[in-house]
Amino acid sequence: MNLLPENEKKGLRQEYFLRLAIVGLFLGSTVVLAGAASLLPAFFFLQVKENSLETAAASLQEIAARNEASGLTVQLKDLNFSLATLSEKRALPHFEDVLAAVTEARPVGIRVFALRIEEIKDHKHRIFIDGVAPQRPSLVTFVKKLEETKLFTNVVFPVSNLTQSKNIIFSLSADSSF
Repeated sequence: MNLLPENEKKGLRQEYFLRLAIVGLFLGSTVVLAGAASLLPAFFFLQVKENSLETAAASLQEIAARNEASGLTVQLKDLNFSLATLSEKRALPHFEDVLAAVTEARPVGIRVFALRIEEIKDHKHRIFIDGVAPQRPSLVTFVKKLEETKLFTNVVFPVSNLTQSKNIIFSLSADSSF
């Protein structure tokens, strides 16, 4: 039971709802401000990214305009012509050809560790092959197969390579003209 008069009850009820509205508005505005504050870093990040992309686009447009003005396409055509001219004149054979010939001549068990090509004279080259042979007969077979190929001539290996009978470390050289 409430002993207050009706007009005071009405006033108190209005004050209660007014205070409730003020607290609700305060909490609502606090939530909105916290949300906006949490979005600020993303906003600044996107602003910086947009500025950097605009700067990059402007520099690319400037470079494209400069390249068109300087005749870069003409320079590229000249460079392609020079490369085509140089590629027609090979100083060394394709490494793949030499490697294929060595691997075809290599018997089972022989391991090749190094393969070098050096130019001796005009169109004369010396190929050096280093490796390990498990036994003397496999090394002799390897040398004979290299001599049989059309790519290698004058295959030379030191006699000291034949002093051991197993796990022979060898160093061969072969001349070639291509």
